[in-house]
Amino acid sequence: MAQSQDSNRDDSNKANSKKKKTNKTTNENINQSIRKMVPWGIGTFIIILLIILFFLLKNFNSPEAQAKIFVNAVKNNDTQRISNILSTRDNKVGGDEAETYIKYIKNEIGLKKFDKELNDTVHDIDKKNKDAGYIKTPDGNNILRVTMNGRRYIFFDNIGFSTETKKAIIKKKAKTTYVFRTDDKKRKVIAEPNETTMLGYFIPGDYKIPATKETDNGKFVGYLTFSFKGSNSETVDVHENFPEANLNIKLDGADQLDSKHTKVKINGKQFSYDNTKLYGPYPVTDEIEVSAEGKVKGKTFKSDTLKLYPNELKENTPVRLKFEKDKIDKYVKEKEKEENSLKNKVNKFFNKYTSALNTAAGANNFSSISNFLKPDTDNYKTMKQSFQNGQGAQSMMQSPQVTDVSQDGSDIYAKVANINSQGFWVTSKYKLEDTSKKDGDDSDLKIISNQE
Repeated sequence: MAQSQDSNRDDSNKANSKKKKTNKTTNENINQSIRKMVPWGIGTFIIILLIILFFLLKNFNSPEAQAKIFVNAVKNNDTQRISNILSTRDNKVGGDEAETYIKYIKNEIGLKKFDKELNDTVHDIDKKNKDAGYIKTPDGNNILRVTMNGRRYIFFDNIGFSTETKKAIIKKKAKTTYVFRTDDKKRKVIAEPNETTMLGYFIPGDYKIPATKETDNGKFVGYLTFSFKGSNSETVDVHENFPEANLNIKLDGADQLDSKHTKVKINGKQFSYDNTKLYGPYPVTDEIEVSAEGKVKGKTFKSDTLKLYPNELKENTPVRLKFEKDKIDKYVKEKEKEENSLKNKVNKFFNKYTSALNTAAGANNFSSISNFLKPDTDNYKTMKQSFQNGQGAQSMMQSPQVTDVSQDGSDIYAKVANINSQGFWVTSKYKLEDTSKKDGDDSDLKIISNQE
């Protein structure tokens, strides 16, 4: 019985041992199969990843994808992306310019039409082997240039985007200094008088740039404006939009003042007066002080002084300055009385001088007129030499008429019309010395100079 049990135990052990061997062999076979499958699995996984990566790259790098990125940047007002796309080594596009460019596309073309035209252009370049294509505004200006620009990641065509730039120019009559921001930087430009001045290069857009300008009349705050719309040249004209005051000055009581010598003074600077002229422009933020002065018969008269405050200033600001008319009229009346007396005095002198001159010329005798001339002057020496040379007859004159006369101290200035020795009317300017003590006494008048 015991022997039988031992025999059964041995058989059982053998069976278990055999089973273990079989399981071990099976496990080894399975492991070998798995090891053989791992490289294939890894390879397949890598291939799937590469396929996914390819399609991802295609979505972001194909010509169509690049066009979509540009359109989305315009749609979403992404000024940073537009700035990066359009900036070049020579021309950096700032955020403000990019914003203006985006608005210009939307206003001039429209987003939907721009999207379609850009994709059509990209398709033509990519599929039809064109070098470049353009997106244009309705008035024919190029707003975007699309070009083939090599390849990306070996597989994809690379599309380049660029836009034209134009010079913004301005021409001023007076020296003007502008300060404004462009390319995200502060700029200062000085425009010299009557010269075309460039403010910078700009990409397409309707621009309204905050700026200050400074002239001899002060500092202004406003805008510089210009537009690419309708511009068919390499430049665009800049216009100013600054609140300004111009002065329309009228004078009361200045009727008798000499218009040639009437001046207006604005903030300490003097200008010739013209009642049809607007004076300016001046800043509307500063006070302006205005006055006037004029001459009549050698005397200067001044008007009242007005101070204009910012709340009074506008594009056409009326200004009325007043002179003391009564004082001017009184002075003119007195002066005319003196002038009539002086004119009579000079008339009497020239009547006597003409008679003596003609007598001297007939006899060629200088001594007959020497008492009428101031000795040792150039005129005295010339006349004496003329008579000594036998040319005294050339000095003859007829019918002298004093047309204008004035006096400054002992000097008298007279314009005298007469008929010369050739029979022609001529007007001569004389300077005389008056040493007489009595009004109307012409005995002490002496000719200092004479000029026709």
